[in-house]
Amino acid sequence: MLNTWQSLDVRGKAVILYLGGRGSCRAAHVDGLTITRAARQEPRPPIYEHSTFSRSESCTAMSPGGKRVLRTMKSIRHKQALVTGAAAGIGRSIALALAREGADLYLLDIDEAGLSSVVAEAKQIGVSAIGERCDLSQPAEISRVLSQMLQQWGHVDILVNNAGVAYYGPTHSMTAAQWDWLMKINLLAPIQITRELLPILLERPDAHILNVCSISGLVAGGRFAAYHTSKFGLIGFTEAIRAEYGRRGLGVSALCPGPVLTNLYKSCASAKSDKSVPHPPRWLCCSIEAVSKAAIRCIYRNKRMKLVGPLAHLLAWSKWLAPGVLDLLNRASRKRKKVAVAGEAEARRAA
Repeated sequence: MLNTWQSLDVRGKAVILYLGGRGSCRAAHVDGLTITRAARQEPRPPIYEHSTFSRSESCTAMSPGGKRVLRTMKSIRHKQALVTGAAAGIGRSIALALAREGADLYLLDIDEAGLSSVVAEAKQIGVSAIGERCDLSQPAEISRVLSQMLQQWGHVDILVNNAGVAYYGPTHSMTAAQWDWLMKINLLAPIQITRELLPILLERPDAHILNVCSISGLVAGGRFAAYHTSKFGLIGFTEAIRAEYGRRGLGVSALCPGPVLTNLYKSCASAKSDKSVPHPPRWLCCSIEAVSKAAIRCIYRNKRMKLVGPLAHLLAWSKWLAPGVLDLLNRASRKRKKVAVAGEAEARRAA
């Protein structure tokens, strides 16, 4: 049978198997019963979809060798989700998207007023929500909050490392303290949180880690060196954890949106406090809602990496296919800045 779908009813549970062309072996595991359909021809990578399963059930695609090769989340409802940087922007949107999917929330941020607002909105949706102030630049505070969360919940199913800060300005003007502050929040905090929660996540039958990494972790520009460095590192960490623990059923995804008009630009530290940080035009930015929808899709489908927004796709493909183009754009940008600076200096002398 070539390229067909077959629906079975097993103990009251709907199971849909895809029987691929050129022969394949597909399997679903429901309440201890394995259903398979095999052909004798050349095997192809397994693909499957499934309908609604209860929390205690699992659905796994099997290769002809009998190894588990793909794991997706069946339902977010009743899962326990930890989200960092949840008081505003992308973190807030992802938290509320998880709430609409039925997840209970444990939200971390340094902005207590923003946290209270998100918690109240999540509770109106009908889920349990807890907000906890946490300075992610302080490792001891992170450990305290995680311990407190586990005492209240006992476990966690979904981890969203979203919190991030930025610095704009010449790299040589950054102090060691500024570098340490940014790297602690953007990279070391996600590593610490993941490390401390990994034993719990691996015990859960259906767990996922989502790291919000940004297109800045794939393509670099000028004057954001520390931010780029942290996001490149977070993508590397995400891929390493996925490679090591994906075989054990842990879902791990890197979410890489293009520019989004959030408070990141407004609150961005700068070398010149009297000058605002430039941000991309609105028509180049993707919406916060698009990012949160992509986040939910990553969790459900266990995406390795998800680019969000046309600019993210354009920059990524440009780097992969024609990296020299990015060098030309950066050089042209520097020339325009030199001309502008020279014009301002000449105007000041004339005045």
